[in-house]
Amino acid sequence: MKKRNPFQFKNFIIHQENVALPVTTDACIFASYISQKIQTYSKNQTILDLGMGTGVLMFFLNQVLPNSEILGIEKDADSFETAKRNLSENHSLNLSILNNDFFDWGKSSDDQFDIIVSNPPFFENQLESENEQKRQARHFPQNGFMDFFQLISSKLISTGNAWIMLPFITNNTLKTEEEFLENIEHWNTIVSRNNLMISSFVTVHATELKKPHLIFIHLKKIERNNPKTPPLSMEHVSNIQLDQLIVYQKNRQYTKECFDLLNPFYNFDNFGS
Repeated sequence: MKKRNPFQFKNFIIHQENVALPVTTDACIFASYISQKIQTYSKNQTILDLGMGTGVLMFFLNQVLPNSEILGIEKDADSFETAKRNLSENHSLNLSILNNDFFDWGKSSDDQFDIIVSNPPFFENQLESENEQKRQARHFPQNGFMDFFQLISSKLISTGNAWIMLPFITNNTLKTEEEFLENIEHWNTIVSRNNLMISSFVTVHATELKKPHLIFIHLKKIERNNPKTPPLSMEHVSNIQLDQLIVYQKNRQYTKECFDLLNPFYNFDNFGS
């Protein structure tokens, strides 16, 4: 396995030498984006990280809500052991982890949470990686996304929020942003079947001229007494917040928006405007 150096943040260090997927800029931007959104919440949230990997997302959230209880679940044994080391070396409080498949865990646990976060396996019904570790990290089984949204719904409290990060790729085809936005009704139908509603989409672009390569989806729990109630109306779809996040300027330095997101966590030597 390729040797990877630890990632040193301002307030914690993340080891990543034996994990399926290492720490990436995209994952850090996602973590910092959620951290910005939840820092005004009550200081005592319960948070669930589905597929925690190194645990990096948990540490970002712990920094802004240190009194909140955060549980991470990871199936891959090597990634779990690495996360366990990260918890130990950072002397983490209010963080706990489980080595389990999150679908299996969900069937046996009655716990519910205020917030769920996840960078889930993102391919479904496609050719799978020959590397078993990467296969588990990147590939859902058939109908995995429907099961995933059902799991999120069952583990959120009635007023709960969830954020997930997905690549802007579907069935090996890079969709244009226009095609994606036209397909929001389809997304809305899928999540509303599981008592969830889409609050916002954020498309993430490497530069202003690049097509999006990521989406951040914010979901909220809704209570529907009748399971046969049709999906949320197109009026709701038209009210979904749509935002963009540009990562780099033309000179490959971070945009101010991205810098401001990462600055509470990164050790920046300097930053040019």
